[in-house]
Amino acid sequence: MSLINTKIKPFKNQAFKNGEFIEVTEKDTERPLERLLLLPG
Repeated sequence: MSLINTKIKPFKNQAFKNGEFIEVTEKDTERPLERLLLLPG
């Protein structure tokens, strides 16, 4: 199933960046060449 050029549904989650936890939303992924790597935690 291809999801290329598909808008993602709104979400809010925690991410680990530069030694701290930050909040990530769908608005953080609106750049043209954005890739998401989702791993079970």
